[in-house]
Amino acid sequence: MTNFEEEASRIFFEVITKAVIKKIVTAVPFLGLPVIGNLFSLIVFKLAEKFWDEAKLYGSLLKIEFKVERQRVEYEEATEKLKQTLSVDDEEEKKKARDEYREKLRNLIVFDIAS
Repeated sequence: MTNFEEEASRIFFEVITKAVIKKIVTAVPFLGLPVIGNLFSLIVFKLAEKFWDEAKLYGSLLKIEFKVERQRVEYEEATEKLKQTLSVDDEEEKKKARDEYREKLRNLIVFDIAS
């Protein structure tokens, strides 16, 4: 995650959590009393932070899964193309299919985690 994405995520989390606290305190005014309100806000923020961390982790894993699935499909397509091209006499077409297969295989095995 870039610095901007991390900062935007943190601000989004803070705004949403404060909005939830405000809604709950509006519904249950007792939770807004001075000492209780501070303790309630602290507890909600801690719980929400745990939830947010899990949600970000799940989102990251889901992004990786989508990327790997796309790469698997591209690899399978390149495999089929290479199989079909090997029976053709056109050396240029064979070279192109081999290069594409090599690229898709490389993408499937090693991919850039930062993207």
